[in-house]
Amino acid sequence: MNRIFFLKTNFLTAVFILALIAAACFFSTEVYAQEEGDQTYTNSTYFPEVPPPPEYNPHILNCIDKEGYYIHVKEFSCPIDKEGFLAPELGLHITFGRNLDWEPEAHIGYPPPMPVCPTSGAVITKPVYDEDEIELLQMAVNTDEYKALYAEKHASYFLRAELNRLLETDAENRWWYLLHATWEAGHCNAKDKYRLYALRTIDAAKARLAQVSETDNEYWVLNIIIPNLYRRTANFTAAKEWLDELGNKLPKDKQSRESFATAFELLRTAVAKKRTGQIPMRAPGDD
Repeated sequence: MNRIFFLKTNFLTAVFILALIAAACFFSTEVYAQEEGDQTYTNSTYFPEVPPPPEYNPHILNCIDKEGYYIHVKEFSCPIDKEGFLAPELGLHITFGRNLDWEPEAHIGYPPPMPVCPTSGAVITKPVYDEDEIELLQMAVNTDEYKALYAEKHASYFLRAELNRLLETDAENRWWYLLHATWEAGHCNAKDKYRLYALRTIDAAKARLAQVSETDNEYWVLNIIIPNLYRRTANFTAAKEWLDELGNKLPKDKQSRESFATAFELLRTAVAKKRTGQIPMRAPGDD
């Protein structure tokens, strides 16, 4: 009797162990499939299925080609003609620093493009527009100048900056939107457009710099952005001249002083070595 009980117990134990091994093999196969990029999973608890890329606006520069954990799809309605369309939207995400051009370091190509109406080219910047705003927006997108720009497949933030210029609004943030456009172009490796956006950013940043003082954090950001974009476009002479003119000036408060001192050190080194690539804004040895 004891022998039979012992055999039954061993048999059940063996079956249980084999089941655990099979489950482990199944799970490891799922992990391998995800690492290899296979997006068809049977174990949806651990690896939810990622749907295929939606059809985004094909008339803008866009290198966000799918949705996932950081990007999701949202349906928009154009304020001008009520045209419905899909566009990527940034969801919950983590950034872990920034680069010398102020682009956040993240697991995605930052930023996702703004929603742009496919037919009219209007950039949606707010949830609701009143009648006067819609009328002005329609007038701007119907100008020959804007139609020509939209036909050239530009970055969404460049279109936003140009619409604002035509509408004569938000001029103080023009450099910031154009800077975002350089990030978009950089991720798409669109070199000609990157150069165009960078030069426009420099002009807008200089105009904004004349309106702020050394007590403003924006003043110091602009004094990084301008020579850095000269560097990114291989104009090392202009970058060096800008930094030489600035000299050893730094913000007065300690925390900002340390951060900008690191940024200027990295920038001066990159200019001296004639480096044009993206540079994370970290102190030497922090990598």
